[in-house]
Amino acid sequence: MTAEPHDEDGDGSFDACDNCPATANVNQADTSEETVHAFPDGVGDACDPRPGAAGDVLRFYSFASEAQGAAWTGAGWSISGDALHASGRATWTSTRSLQGDGYLVRADVASLAAAPGNAFAITLDGDGVSTGATCRLTDSLLAVSEAGSAMNQVALVNVVAPGELLTLFAWRTITLSGTTRIPELTCRIVHGGEMKETSLVLTDELTTGMHVIDAQDVSVDITSLSVYTSPGPKNP
Repeated sequence: MTAEPHDEDGDGSFDACDNCPATANVNQADTSEETVHAFPDGVGDACDPRPGAAGDVLRFYSFASEAQGAAWTGAGWSISGDALHASGRATWTSTRSLQGDGYLVRADVASLAAAPGNAFAITLDGDGVSTGATCRLTDSLLAVSEAGSAMNQVALVNVVAPGELLTLFAWRTITLSGTTRIPELTCRIVHGGEMKETSLVLTDELTTGMHVIDAQDVSVDITSLSVYTSPGPKNP
């Protein structure tokens, strides 16, 4: 999934050996699991979505090689110049099922140019039309929705401008309430010193472990994609 030699974050460790390939961490520290007396899980402290919990797995796509496109099926996206690009309509669906009660996709975006109402979206556990749950980002709005069901949204204080760096997270978790499994999707954007998020408790417990990246009539350049999975539900 990474190209050698390639150092996405410029911290001196090639992507294939870097425990946080999209976040600079020269010391490569991976010690947060010690608090639960567990071995390091290979995801560095600087980018670990569950610090203090073991078992996370990170798969990283630097888009430094066109060969990385083999991890998806679909049309409209292209890899060149160390990034993934779309202009207009583009949809890619992962070809591999990545199972885990925790499932997070992080997209680092170099530019998003969207007319009002058009969006860049990440869907987990489905296609976003008839199945799955979606994080949808326009130039001024972040929304979370479940196919055929409810939607929550939050307005951005700062409008996303073309050429502005941003990071979009789509994170599905499973929480136990007694013996009941409660799935939830949280969407988060970080850009221009602002962090906004919104979440939705899902009605569909199906966890296919598939993800979709979707450009809905926008121009978008993605510098890297990080996909995390983690075992087991969490207890509140």
